[in-house]
Amino acid sequence: MPIASSLPFVLTSAGDGTPLAAFHVARGNPLVSLADATASWLLAVNGADAYVSPHWYASPDQVPTWLYQAVHLSGPVRVMVGQELADHLDALSAKFESWLAPKPPWTIGEMTAGRREALNR
Repeated sequence: MPIASSLPFVLTSAGDGTPLAAFHVARGNPLVSLADATASWLLAVNGADAYVSPHWYASPDQVPTWLYQAVHLSGPVRVMVGQELADHLDALSAKFESWLAPKPPWTIGEMTAGRREALNR
C-alpha cells in the first residue's frame, strides 16, 4: 500500500553541490520507517495550472485541456539525529519564518530545554 504525505520543503545543496530537498517528518509518521538512506522516495511538486476552454482555440472542433507544471524528484531519505538534526531544524525554521517578515522570526531558543529535548526524541 502506498504511503504519502504532504510536506513543506526547501531546495538546498550538499557541500559538493549535490541538490537536496530538505524537509522534516515527525518520528511518529509512518514514512519514517522508510527513511533508511537506501529506498528512493518520490517528491511530487505542483506548480501553476489552468483550465483551457475549447472556445479559446483559434481552430474549431477542439476539446478542453489543462495546462500545468509539475516536477518529480526522487532520491534516498535518511533519519537525522543529534546536532545534525538540530542544525537541520534550525535551517528549515529560519527559511519558513523568513516568509513571515516583518514578523520577528521564531527560533528554537524560545522553547524550554525540556520541551525541546522531548520533541527531538
